[in-house]
Amino acid sequence: MNKFKLSFIVLIGSLCAIPLMSQDLIYSQFNAMPLAVNPAFAGNNACNYRVSAIGRSQWTGVQNVNSYKSGTIAGDFNLNNVYNEQLNLWGLGLMASYDQAGVGAFTNFSVMANLAYHARFGMEGQNFLSFGMGLGLGNRGANIGRYTFASELDAFGRPIPNMTSGESFNSNSIFYPEVNFGALITLNPNENTNLYGGASIMHLLSPNISFTNNEYKLPMRVNFHAGANLYRGGFFILPTVYVQYQQHTNYNVGGYFGTTLVSGHETRNPIIGYLGFWYKSNDAIVPSARLDVGRMSIAFSYDLHIGGVSQNLSGVSSPELSVNFYGCFGRSSKRTGCPSL
Repeated sequence: MNKFKLSFIVLIGSLCAIPLMSQDLIYSQFNAMPLAVNPAFAGNNACNYRVSAIGRSQWTGVQNVNSYKSGTIAGDFNLNNVYNEQLNLWGLGLMASYDQAGVGAFTNFSVMANLAYHARFGMEGQNFLSFGMGLGLGNRGANIGRYTFASELDAFGRPIPNMTSGESFNSNSIFYPEVNFGALITLNPNENTNLYGGASIMHLLSPNISFTNNEYKLPMRVNFHAGANLYRGGFFILPTVYVQYQQHTNYNVGGYFGTTLVSGHETRNPIIGYLGFWYKSNDAIVPSARLDVGRMSIAFSYDLHIGGVSQNLSGVSSPELSVNFYGCFGRSSKRTGCPSL
């Protein structure tokens, strides 16, 4: 690919960055950052607390462009009564996300606090009906001086010397409030079967995120998700599905298949290995590998893009790395009834 063609593609991507960013980031490993999917996950984890981190590099095959990067960190815990595990639970969570896109350094940053309530039901209180809400602050910014607008190009897409864009911006940084809500149901018919599903709505206030006098409201994002953790014949099967609607519909369907690599005993945690595969919205196929060492889970996935971008640029891919750690306060046993992500 010659430099002019590459520059033109990057230019067009930059010009489209603001409307494109009306759609939120979609991690391929959505199950590794549950608070980004549904605030009702806060405190609903395999023990008492969970610390999560995930990072993604988008479109690494685009030459000389290293500006599409995203990262999220989160922590949540439940106020569990160690003397009576049949009581309902409150969950608290905190999440911070950063996203950068395009040669104009278009950035997103948000901090969210989550509160969830988990009501038990069933003969042994092994099931949960959960409701969660997230409150926070978001920021969108852009280095306007690094963008090239259509008025600065000739009919062949070449820059016109000494031409100014004539564009007017009130600000290059916007702060806005965030409100999210979600519900989740978790079913545990037996110790080898865990089922869960839920729905959430993000950006309930649809805040104005325009840099100009023209109003542009951030569209609400509606999520539907479901999954299971099944243990059958010595193997772990973790199917998952995620559907997101935010002006357009995106989906991610797949799962993990795993087995115990090293058995655990009183002084050593087990090691479980997984291989996974997902299919994303006619855009990418995503192979993945995951390793659970005791209470720590490490996963790496690699998006192989098969959509329109891959037809114009060879070798386009998006690697993603996630880490989750689960811990317990004052006890060593797992709390039952939680989604095993």
